[in-house]
Amino acid sequence: MSIDNLLRSAKKFEKEYGSWDKVPFHLKSGVEKYIPNIQDRLDNWEKDSSWKGRLIRRITNRRNGLLVWLDVISVLSLFLAFVVALESLPLAIIIVFFPLTYIIWRTLFISCNLCLFQILKKGVNTEIQLTSSGYRHTKKGGGKDLRYKNNSYWYHYNEIYPCYNCNRKIIYPMINQSLPESNNVEIETSFSYKYNSLVKKVFISVIIGLIAFPIIVEALENPPYKRLDSNPAVEITEEEPAEKEYNAEENYSNGGQDEVIKKDTIINTDKVLYKINDPDGWTNMRLSPGGEIIRTVDTLERFEVIGAEGNWKMIKLENNDEGFIHNSRIVIAE
Repeated sequence: MSIDNLLRSAKKFEKEYGSWDKVPFHLKSGVEKYIPNIQDRLDNWEKDSSWKGRLIRRITNRRNGLLVWLDVISVLSLFLAFVVALESLPLAIIIVFFPLTYIIWRTLFISCNLCLFQILKKGVNTEIQLTSSGYRHTKKGGGKDLRYKNNSYWYHYNEIYPCYNCNRKIIYPMINQSLPESNNVEIETSFSYKYNSLVKKVFISVIIGLIAFPIIVEALENPPYKRLDSNPAVEITEEEPAEKEYNAEENYSNGGQDEVIKKDTIINTDKVLYKINDPDGWTNMRLSPGGEIIRTVDTLERFEVIGAEGNWKMIKLENNDEGFIHNSRIVIAE
């Protein structure tokens, strides 16, 4: 019978007899065998039996199927990350980072099912309470059933930890082929109690640092405060095409007239070409501002600026390739 069903039965007995102390011994013993702190659990029954309490227990239960599923997905995501990394490095990092963080946290800490307080596993006071043991397959009269080759001997026991926040006991039902020993240390002097808060702070600080570091690096590589001149200098040249001519009369002091051929002066504005200005000698061209990288552009290539979006310029290369480059990397070609 599950812990939830035992609690439901215990609450029914408590209501029937008025209090848990008045419940007959033969009824109490069957429940207290699996839930030593039954009185504390019954006092919080209304809170624990609500939909929020049930959801919390499902999420934090050590042997919960949801957590097993998350562990499997976390391992599979490592393989998926290498595939995705070929196309999108940021997405690959996200896929690996969060499941890996969850696995490390679950390895370091146990969770109180009632108050959700996290307790460091290293050096924690641990009580082992054997509930039952025996072979997986037994004969009718008892004893090992020799018909099964892999008929191992199993121990059913509870791992009991103290909660430093609500002072209740954290109970994890376990099944194993060997029975571990209890770790009976003083709670106040245990490694877990003394360094519980410190390890949490260090862990959270490292995670925040890993998240913030790429953002800072990206901001330093592409500072938003560098802008190109909105009115770049335009090179103007004069041309005298042979096709355009007209006749004009010019009067001189001698009263004579000479027919003079004058040519129009046409002002032609050449296309303004730009180039890359980057210490590395190249920069990335993206499909959209801050989006997917489609190719690199080196300092020898020339291109036009055909549009702008925020701090990004839309450029067009000589081979008609188009994309976006941050305006801090663009200067006018000489």
